Amino acid sequence: MGPPANARSRSVTAAERRARVVELRRQRVPIAVIAAELGVSAPRVTQIFAEALEAIKSVQVDQRRAEER
Repeated sequence: MGPPANARSRSVTAAERRARVVELRRQRVPIAVIAAELGVSAPRVTQIFAEALEAIKSVQVDQRRAEER
């Protein structure tokens, strides 16, 4: 049995939020504007963006290691 339906819904929402934060930051939208759009604090936007960048780096490192094998 998987996670409760509301947990699945939250995780989809979190993934969508992360994608939106990355998209808007790549367009150089100010953090305060993103925060207002998403209904979260500016520090949370910064945290979401940092976590997304870290995840990208991790995937790239894993891909590079696989290529070197």
